[in-house]
Amino acid sequence: VSLEGLPLVALLAALYGGRYWLMRDKSLAWFLAALTVATAVLSLATRPWSEFNGRYCDIVLPGHATAFAAAAVATALLRFAPAQDRRSARFAGLAVLPLVCLPIAAAGVGECLVEPYGKLDPLVVKFWFDQVIEGRPVWDQLPSIAVTLLWLLPLIGGGWWLALRKSWVPRERRLDLALLVLFAIGAWLYSLAVMREGLVAEMLALPFAGVLLADLLPRARAIGATVPRIAATLGVLFFVPPAGASVLLKHVDAASVAAVVPAATLAQVNEGEKCDYSRLAALPKGVLFATIDRGPAILWQTPHSIVAGGYQRDQAAMAAVIRAFISDPAAAEPIVRASGANYVVACSSEKDLAMFRQVRAGNFANVLAEGRSPAWLAPVPGFASGPLRVYRVRQSAFTIP
Repeated sequence: VSLEGLPLVALLAALYGGRYWLMRDKSLAWFLAALTVATAVLSLATRPWSEFNGRYCDIVLPGHATAFAAAAVATALLRFAPAQDRRSARFAGLAVLPLVCLPIAAAGVGECLVEPYGKLDPLVVKFWFDQVIEGRPVWDQLPSIAVTLLWLLPLIGGGWWLALRKSWVPRERRLDLALLVLFAIGAWLYSLAVMREGLVAEMLALPFAGVLLADLLPRARAIGATVPRIAATLGVLFFVPPAGASVLLKHVDAASVAAVVPAATLAQVNEGEKCDYSRLAALPKGVLFATIDRGPAILWQTPHSIVAGGYQRDQAAMAAVIRAFISDPAAAEPIVRASGANYVVACSSEKDLAMFRQVRAGNFANVLAEGRSPAWLAPVPGFASGPLRVYRVRQSAFTIP
C-alpha cells in the first residue's frame, strides 16, 4: 500500500528539519517542493482520475499533495521569519509547521488520515488482514524472519561506530552520517511494527554493512593459517549480514508453527497433495467461488473469473466468501448463488481452507474438503477425489420474479 511510505517520508522531512534547526540548511523547502511535484506527477501518471474522489483511502490523495505543498510554502517563508539566526527561533518556527499542515491534510483526506485501509469488515480483518504475515509486527514472525529484522540494529550501530573510530568520515560530514543513522534506525523501528518495511531498513543498512565488511574482511584474509583464514572469511561474510543467523534459525521455524497450530491442521497442509489449479482450465468458462488466497493462481492459470481476491478494495466480496466457508452449507447457499458463481472450488491442502475448517465442525469448508457435497452442488467429474474438489452450482428450483 503506497501510504505505508508516509511515516518514512515524515521522518525524512523531520531530519531535513533538523538540518535547518542546527545549520540553517535550506534543503527542507526543496525536499518538500520535490515531494509535492513528484507525488502529483506519479499519482496522475499511474492512476485514473476517478480514484481521486476520496472513495479509497489506500492511495495518495489530492489532500496529501495539498498538505505537502502547504508545508513547502510555509517552510520557504520560514527563512524570512524574525530571528532565524538563532536556533531557538528556528526550532519554534519548525514547531509551528504541523499546526499549519495537519488541518489542511485533515480537511483534504478526512477519515483517510487515520484509516489508510478504510473501515474493513471484521471478518475480513480476522481471516485475511491479520493473516497477511508481512504486514504483522516482529513478534508475529517466524524466528528466522524476526532475527533478520533485529540483526539490523547492531549492524547499523556497529558500522556507524566503526566509521567514526576509523575516521573514515570527514568531520564536516559527520552530521550527515548521524542523520542517515537516525533515518535507518527509524526505518528499523517501523519494520518491527510492519515486517515488509524491513526492505527499506535493509537497504539503509547496506552502507553500514559495507563499513564492517571493509574492516573485517581484510583482517580475516590476513590470517596466515589456511583453515582459520577460510573460517574467518566465511564467518564475516555469513554473519555480518543477517543471512547467517536467519539460516541457523530455519529449523526453529517449524517448531514455532507447531506450537500454535493444531497438529491435524499442520498435517493437512504439509502432508497433503498440492492442488493443480491449471486443471480447472478444462472446464467451461465460468465464475469460480474459491477461497480468497487462491484467486491469483486461478486467474493466472485458467480463463475463469473469481468472486474475490486478496485486495482490500474487494472487501464486500471477500467478506461474502469468508462468511460462506465458515457457515453451514444451508447458509452458504444463498451467498454462493448471490455471487453469480458457476462453480465452487476447495483445496483441502491449502492454509486458508484449513483455517476456515477450524472455526467449527460441519461448516461449508469441512463439508467440501470431506467430499460431502450438499444437494445444491453437483460434483464435477474428474474432481471427486484428491485435494482439489470442484462442484457445479445446480440451477435453483425457485425463480425470482
